[in-house]
Amino acid sequence: MPGSVLVVDDVAYFAAGRQPLADGGVLLFAAEPASGRLHWVKRLDTLPMTDFYACIAWDFDNFDLLHREDDSVAMSRWLFDRKTGEMIVKAAGPFARLRTGTAPGVVVQRGLWTYAPRNQPRIDASELWPRPLAVFRANTLVGCRHDQRTLFRRDFDDEALQQFDTTWITGWAAGDNFYKKEGDVWPVDRLARSAQWSSPLLQDAHAGQRIAALALAGRQLLVAGSQGGLYLLSLDDGSLVGRADLAAPLWDGIAIASPAVLVSTADGHLVCLGQR
Repeated sequence: MPGSVLVVDDVAYFAAGRQPLADGGVLLFAAEPASGRLHWVKRLDTLPMTDFYACIAWDFDNFDLLHREDDSVAMSRWLFDRKTGEMIVKAAGPFARLRTGTAPGVVVQRGLWTYAPRNQPRIDASELWPRPLAVFRANTLVGCRHDQRTLFRRDFDDEALQQFDTTWITGWAAGDNFYKKEGDVWPVDRLARSAQWSSPLLQDAHAGQRIAALALAGRQLLVAGSQGGLYLLSLDDGSLVGRADLAAPLWDGIAIASPAVLVSTADGHLVCLGQR
């Protein structure tokens, strides 16, 4: 059954399957929603890891939500040409450079929405947490640090995009830094370099409270806590603008439908905030 759908220029792209090595693999389709005409179908039934010691599978997803990446549709580290379906794989590329509009764009961690299941922890139990969320627009990215209690804003320009090493985390440097207790350890550590601001939003909250949903609304940022509560922050400096009671959300369960905000909650409700 389809796992996710992406529509670009009147063509719908959707994938079906659990993972490349199960039940015949994953099928990716390109079709016209209006007519049902099928453009192409591609079968994914291989994995790119050929060397156990290459250290590329640490954060590798065997499937993922679809997203647009330049002229391709991407699923985890596989990229499919939108017109032909020709496939390439960025086996050692856990980061993607994405553009929304005419701005240079941002660098984001692939699979930041954590759609695929987690594997066993390699270093500590926090590896089983969903990946820290991030939202982005134009050249601005707002993301969570590894503790998922601290937010940061990072702005990119052409030079920063060119200099960002998108394959760094796939080597052994991160593991070495972990044991040395120095330098960057997690992908978000590298993203948070040169941050415009950092906000320890939940530093005084209950220890189990983490950032579970993010959304950008103009110059403000909506943040929902995993144990409930809604926070409104200024995008300019990360300061707290307002706070409201809210039931615990589903993971990444906030959507903006201007002028309202929709929140899917863990207790099975859809909450509408703002004007009707």
